[in-house]
Amino acid sequence: MESRLSEKETLLRTILDAFPSAVFVVDKNLEIIDFNMASESLTGKRTDLILRKLCGEALGCIIARQSKEGCGTTQGCKECVVRNSAVEAWEGNKVIRRKEVMFLEKEGGAVKAHMLITASPFHHEGKLLVLLAIEDVTKIMGLGGLLPICSHCKKIRNDSEYWENIEEYITTHTGILFSHGICPDCLKEHYGDLMERKKLHQ
Repeated sequence: MESRLSEKETLLRTILDAFPSAVFVVDKNLEIIDFNMASESLTGKRTDLILRKLCGEALGCIIARQSKEGCGTTQGCKECVVRNSAVEAWEGNKVIRRKEVMFLEKEGGAVKAHMLITASPFHHEGKLLVLLAIEDVTKIMGLGGLLPICSHCKKIRNDSEYWENIEEYITTHTGILFSHGICPDCLKEHYGDLMERKKLHQ
């Protein structure tokens, strides 16, 4: 029985660590009681700086640092997407998913990050916990702004003032790959005579 339990725990740990987004398991105080390996990449912190910390501390939330008491004690914490998603998940016993801007401390400065938060409540050993999946979608959201595009060749000017084709730009910023086809209008405009000849020979 013990070995089966151990195998199950090992499998669950492996699954959690294989998940590509940061995942925190939090209690009702938003204290992190477990997390996956991707959390270290998102936070840039070692294990001992994540476990048993509040979410704002682990993420480096600038607003949480405005008070000596830290995460959950400032006026701005009332609007925190992480805190509010977790509370709503607990209270409604449902999965909550929302996107919000957070200001995080990275490399000594503050950065604006678009975060996608998914909060999913569950019971374990008589305790109500929440699984928080936290994804930094800042690069993807950058595509939602104003992009300088050439009115003739449709290349996009990137942040380095270099013009690149739209496929390269989107692939670089989102990982989306393209396949190519031809729309009916372009088929008619560029290959109309070929299509007409084909019709005559049918």
